[in-house]
Amino acid sequence: NTVHLRSPEPLEAALGRVRDHGGKVLSESIAIPAGRFAYCLDPDGNSIEAVLVEREDAVPVGSIDHMWVRVRDPQSSRRFYTTIAPHAGLRVAHEEPDHVQLCGPDYSFSLVRDERPLTEHVHLAFPARDNATVRAFHAAAIAAGYEDNGAPGERPVYHPGYYGAFMLDPDGHNIEVVNHNRG
Repeated sequence: NTVHLRSPEPLEAALGRVRDHGGKVLSESIAIPAGRFAYCLDPDGNSIEAVLVEREDAVPVGSIDHMWVRVRDPQSSRRFYTTIAPHAGLRVAHEEPDHVQLCGPDYSFSLVRDERPLTEHVHLAFPARDNATVRAFHAAAIAAGYEDNGAPGERPVYHPGYYGAFMLDPDGHNIEVVNHNRG
């Protein structure tokens, strides 16, 4: 996995926190036109980019800006994500044979194939404004032949009003569309 995080603190402090928690800094601060970043590994070996960027459309501090998921076949994964796109608020933003980038309103994630190990055990949840969207997501994925991992329904174990459905993408990642029904 590669996760790009916007840090609320100076980059050097963020890198110190990576080290303090068992991570490894692979590169010290690197200048880029809009700011600075550094490549790091978390204790499990997942790559993380710590970023300090000044831009107009910056994501909120502490939020994930983008993420890379390494998959067996980016085009097979693309078919799954374009099937659920209308219900998950996604659109294809960039496409190459080994790299497909999908965007939501204020984030992106990429499906990539490269020399590194495949990403495992991911759970991505996309927000819905109503329960009908959750049901439509599930129905579209089932109709396209993808594997059900949890039919639409309320799941009060998470909180009252939590209404979600789960499907497995081609790499076995648990993909959810959820309405929290909080107003």
